[in-house]
Amino acid sequence: MTTKSAPKEKVAAEKAKAETQSMLQPEFEPEALEASVKSVAETAPTMIPPSEVADEGAETGITAWLNSKKIGSLWCNQQPRNGWAYVTGDTWHRVNDANDSSHLSMVMMTAHAEQTQSPVNVKVETNGHISEIYVW
Repeated sequence: MTTKSAPKEKVAAEKAKAETQSMLQPEFEPEALEASVKSVAETAPTMIPPSEVADEGAETGITAWLNSKKIGSLWCNQQPRNGWAYVTGDTWHRVNDANDSSHLSMVMMTAHAEQTQSPVNVKVETNGHISEIYVW
């Protein structure tokens, strides 16, 4: 009896394996991928924390240090090096995206500052990116 059921089990196992492999293979359509890619401006955070008021003149186009501020919120999405921090009393700023390690370091520091509500000094470049941060 075991010899007759063994071929049925083998067929069922092979069928299950084939179904699993077909589910694991990603469907790749270049047109759909291109359509899903957005520019950085389209992927910036659009909301401000509820306790803050929008500052219309936040982008001055100069490099400046923002001292004794706090990180109010963090935002990111699936795009590489696309982390943003909301500096209370100012606006959203993109965290340095020069390379993976500096981006990760600064995202970790901003996350720590937001979690502990520690005061920070951030250097904001002319493009609005945070290039340096001190967490006190």
